[in-house]
Amino acid sequence: MIDHLLFVYAFNLRHARHLVEGLTPEQGVAQPGGLVNHVAWSIGHLALTSDVVAMELGQAQVFPPEWMERFFPGMPITGDVDAYPPLADLLAQLEISHTRLSTLIPTLSAEDLEVEPKMDLVRRRFARVGQFATYAMTAHEGVHLGQVADIRRALGLVNTDL
Repeated sequence: MIDHLLFVYAFNLRHARHLVEGLTPEQGVAQPGGLVNHVAWSIGHLALTSDVVAMELGQAQVFPPEWMERFFPGMPITGDVDAYPPLADLLAQLEISHTRLSTLIPTLSAEDLEVEPKMDLVRRRFARVGQFATYAMTAHEGVHLGQVADIRRALGLVNTDL
């Protein structure tokens, strides 16, 4: 089962790269038609979420602390290009987070995944760290990558197949 989880997680990263490729900084923060979660926020948020999963599994934080507040759920999202790191930096951070979790997950025991999350925000939604990890690595990424694809369509950009 872990192989399937890791396949989807790797597929999501390829999809993120594909969707971000060629976007200008302005397109990265565009919020057409009321789509608030723009590309820059979505990619940064996914990188942060993967880092939170790793931290829940006992790893140290690697997500830049100075970026944390910008990408946390519920924080204001602005269309100001200067308020966000460049898309290339955000994508690089997503790749770091993906590599780390993809390496960590296969080393864990079933017991490691059964522990209660430490973070209140996570614990309110998931009883076990393994549930959170599975959701974050699959469905959560799919939701936000779908939002990125929606923004591309709203900007008149073609979403080609991978």
